[in-house]
Amino acid sequence: MNGIDNPERRQIRRIARVLQVAFRIPVGRELIAVLGNGTEHDNLEALASWVGRRLSDPDPRLAEAALPCLTDELEQFLHRWEVESRWIA
Repeated sequence: MNGIDNPERRQIRRIARVLQVAFRIPVGRELIAVLGNGTEHDNLEALASWVGRRLSDPDPRLAEAALPCLTDELEQFLHRWEVESRWIA
């Protein structure tokens, strides 16, 4: 998320936190490879990277309006990942 100013970064992190709570994503590192780009330190940072990639304009009003869409997309993404992980394990 380099190159993003602080208010935009805070907004992305707030959205990531809401999604983390809504999906009960634990504190840990399990989803870095799935949601992040590999440089994040924990699941929240990975989720923030995922949110940042999906928001073309992190304007607070637009970001809040996008939350239902992001919720649906994350739910589908995590479900696919979970199903695919079962086949690998």
